[in-house]
Amino acid sequence: MTLPMLKTSLNGEIESILKFSYEALDDEYKYLFLYIACFFNNEDQHKVEEILSKKFLYVTKAGIHVLAEKSFISFNSIRGYIHMHDVLAQFGRETSRKQFVHDQFSKYQLLIDKRDISEVLSNDTTDDRRFIGMDLSMTEKEMKISKKALKKMSDLEIIRIKGECLSQFERLHSLLYHSQKIRLLDWSFFESTCFRSSFNSESLVELRMWFSKLKKLWKGTKQLKNLKWMDLSYSKDLKELPDLSTAINLEELNLTSCRSLTKLPSSIGNATNLRELNLSKCSKLVKIPSSIENLTNLQKLDLSNCSNLVELPSIENATKLELLNLSNCSSLLELPPSIGTATNLKKLYVSGCSSLLELPPSIGTATNLKRLYVSGCSSLVNLPSSIGDLTNLKELDLSNCSNLVELPSSIGNLQLLSYLRMRGCSKLEALPTNINLESLDLLDLTDCSQLKSFPEISTNIKSLWLTGTSIKEVPLSIMSWSRLYDFSISYFESLKEFPHALDIITELQLNEDIQEVAPWVKEMSRLRVLRLDNCKNLVSLPQFSDSLWNIDADNCQSLERLDCSFNNPKILLKFSNCFKLNQEARELIMHTSTSRYAVLPGKQVPACFNHRATSGGLLTIKLNESPLPKSLRFKACIMPVKINEEAVHDLLYVYNKIMDKQNDLKVLCKHDIYRVLTEHIYTFEVETEEVTLTELLFKFTTKDYKWKIGECGVYQILEVQR
Repeated sequence: MTLPMLKTSLNGEIESILKFSYEALDDEYKYLFLYIACFFNNEDQHKVEEILSKKFLYVTKAGIHVLAEKSFISFNSIRGYIHMHDVLAQFGRETSRKQFVHDQFSKYQLLIDKRDISEVLSNDTTDDRRFIGMDLSMTEKEMKISKKALKKMSDLEIIRIKGECLSQFERLHSLLYHSQKIRLLDWSFFESTCFRSSFNSESLVELRMWFSKLKKLWKGTKQLKNLKWMDLSYSKDLKELPDLSTAINLEELNLTSCRSLTKLPSSIGNATNLRELNLSKCSKLVKIPSSIENLTNLQKLDLSNCSNLVELPSIENATKLELLNLSNCSSLLELPPSIGTATNLKKLYVSGCSSLLELPPSIGTATNLKRLYVSGCSSLVNLPSSIGDLTNLKELDLSNCSNLVELPSSIGNLQLLSYLRMRGCSKLEALPTNINLESLDLLDLTDCSQLKSFPEISTNIKSLWLTGTSIKEVPLSIMSWSRLYDFSISYFESLKEFPHALDIITELQLNEDIQEVAPWVKEMSRLRVLRLDNCKNLVSLPQFSDSLWNIDADNCQSLERLDCSFNNPKILLKFSNCFKLNQEARELIMHTSTSRYAVLPGKQVPACFNHRATSGGLLTIKLNESPLPKSLRFKACIMPVKINEEAVHDLLYVYNKIMDKQNDLKVLCKHDIYRVLTEHIYTFEVETEEVTLTELLFKFTTKDYKWKIGECGVYQILEVQR
């Protein structure tokens, strides 16, 4: 099939070409095309084949490849998904609807239009048609449902119902018990707490019930021999799973955020074909049944954020396990000693396991491990020497292991290691002298406050981060590292002795007791980040390189003057708690042109913002220009206000929507404000294009229920001001 360049909607010429190509297909391939267009666009190919295998017998896989050869579909090679262009999907859905309206004797009837669904479900008259699939993603709250009509739906194999529940839920719910051949059941926000005993699960291949109100699926044991995928994500009331002894072909079980789930049935051990088990955020889960040892085909086990999980059973039979995620299992005391038998394990995440005392020595036999993330394990005192046996390890993150005192010397054996991060290891006193790691790209020692020296090592690191350490000098050999381009370090006088350092330092943190910035700092041609946190004796700042894109002067209480300008259009200016800034410095900060934002102390929006609102984050401005230019630029100013005292100061998302008088959206932008404070003003720039009306509405909002926008202001940046 040769097609012109497809746009986003059908027109006569494109529809004619598609219809010609469609009519040339065999009947079975036509129906397969319609199924994909109506139900399975952007779905996993393996799932599509399994769900439709009974309908098309042996032609499903062959038919999918025929459709691909004729360019009706394509494949996402990474995820293994089937993709159909929007125009082709639209053509398929319209073709299916025409069959419903005009061809009542069509072999398959697929209901995907809300008008047709409403007609069928409310029609009491006799109709010989049998409906195979239904997608109720666009439902009407006032839909009438007839009991007689539901009896026509006994052949439904595919049921998709999306969106909040209908007022007719109870009657619609009975659809599940008239249909005895359901292969795919996808019903988000399902209202019932349990399926009735008459639910027939024997044909079920996939069960997807996101955000349901289910407390249990059903009572007793049901036949689940065809079930391969079960997804009950975000069903926060789910307390238990049914007997899974018949689910011998189950491949994926997703229970993410089932926060009432306290245990798994021991029968889960019968699901010997299970490949993925996701229990992330099941915060009431205390332990995993020992029968999990039977899951010899398990490849991914995600237990992240199971904050009450105390222990894991043995995993000595998990020879196919590739991913084990235990991040933020804050009650977990230890890893199973058998973890080393997971010889195919590639990724192990135990970040945030604050009760974890040690890594078992057997970890050294998991020789295929490539990523080991141990950040935030604050009870961890040391690492086993066997970690040096992980010769395929590429990434090791030990950040914020605040009790870690030293690294084993065997770490020098990790010749494939490219990423070693120890940020915030505040008790780390020294590094091994033999870490000559040839592949190392990043060594992050930020805020290792007890680290006083850096060893003489022969490596060729790209990024070396030493800010926040007690290191007062670095070995000369560092200056000969040919790949070093990202060098962050705390301020000390001996740096001026290394002219090469001035050309490679990208981040610099000044000591808190410093009174002025030395002249040689101005010569740092690649300086990107300058941290002046708590430099309480600093009075003025000199001119810096235009490469600077982040200046953080938080709590510089004596800072008065800025003897400089900021010329990088992407610069971030943070002068929070700098209460002594003179008016000239304040003007410079507010009016610097930047695509990011600036912050400084302030109890009200300055007068230069000539369009102001005192509350609500809503204001209107009138434009006097005639004719209007193609684009307009504005400087905006906001003041965040706490709604309650529990408001955190870490991060606030501020949304700025600009509309004209008729509410046509001109621009919607988001600003991420870090360490947000009250009694501070935040300024940023916005730009609109193709403005046609002279009155614009600015609306500043935040989705954080603990913060709101207080005062706000805007002024227009005229071209002469550029």
